[in-house]
Amino acid sequence: MEPKLVSDKKNILIFIPSLGGGGAERVACRLANGLSKKHKVYLIYYAHQEQTYYVHPDVQKIEFSVRFRHRCPAKLRKWYDILYKVAAVTFARWKYRIDTSISFMDRLNLVNVLALGSCRVIVSDRNDPAYKTEESMRDSLYAHRFADYAVFQTRKAQRMYPEEVGQKSCIIPNPTEVSCYASECRAKKIVTVGRLHKQKNQKMLIRAFALFHKLHSGYHLCIYGEGDLLNELTVLATSYGVGDFVHFEGFRGDVHMAIADAEQFVLSSDYEGLPNALMEAMMMGHACISTACAGSDELINDGKNGLLVPVGDAEALCDAMCRLSDDPELRMHLGEAASVSAEAWRTENVIRLWERIL
Repeated sequence: MEPKLVSDKKNILIFIPSLGGGGAERVACRLANGLSKKHKVYLIYYAHQEQTYYVHPDVQKIEFSVRFRHRCPAKLRKWYDILYKVAAVTFARWKYRIDTSISFMDRLNLVNVLALGSCRVIVSDRNDPAYKTEESMRDSLYAHRFADYAVFQTRKAQRMYPEEVGQKSCIIPNPTEVSCYASECRAKKIVTVGRLHKQKNQKMLIRAFALFHKLHSGYHLCIYGEGDLLNELTVLATSYGVGDFVHFEGFRGDVHMAIADAEQFVLSSDYEGLPNALMEAMMMGHACISTACAGSDELINDGKNGLLVPVGDAEALCDAMCRLSDDPELRMHLGEAASVSAEAWRTENVIRLWERIL
């Protein structure tokens, strides 16, 4: 059930945690930039972090801070945060005469439906509901029931909500952009991009690479991203005897340039919403391997435009890396097919889908 495409200019409020790094933040900034070509867009956020993603000058940024949170008893902090944000969003809706209010992530979706004002409320789930806590899922169900419309990234996520939510929802992929495409000349380099976090399971990737390296000793693994697991992962790589071949590259603003000469892109996550890093690698034309987690299993058609392996299976991941390393024609075929698939995720195509539900 989708409303007809609208052409009139609207005042749109997009609510995210920050302008810093993060998949939801990246999507929100790209959405704001795209919608600002036809509409007046306000991007409201509350966490002061160094800005990571580009925001077009036509988008009005609104920062507010959650004050005096540290004075509030721990048991009440959640509701203090929510009520403070509800007040901020309510004021912004009134001040800027908002027609449509869009939020990303569970807590902000809850704020979006609780805030006052006669505007269209759209909420968007950004992770696999199967991995939410009971409290988070309860909040999410409430937000989705009382929103005017809901946007999901995958069919699996959509199916995990009641039918009443499904009837007022649609699936929209993440708007995807890349600054360059895969190089013609490739190095013996396997790359991954993502936070150094348990969810991304770089531990399994390092184990798989250690097995792979015994058969393909000339290869290097480059891990792009920051996180609390850096020291633990560094020690693990050394313990497996591949410390000199595993490189932790940190956050790179020019990550597409950095991975352009890679032979393979690998995503080792235990779960995802819809992995931006994988989508960008596919758009670049890389041969990609991913665990068959939610999101990836809807982007990759195994053996057609990439390879899927079971979640947490280092041996299967090693076999897939060996398969790509030993078969240049397969790498070329998968990379070309991946870039064709990715056309559907190009930002301008995704923006048109969002405009249908404003």
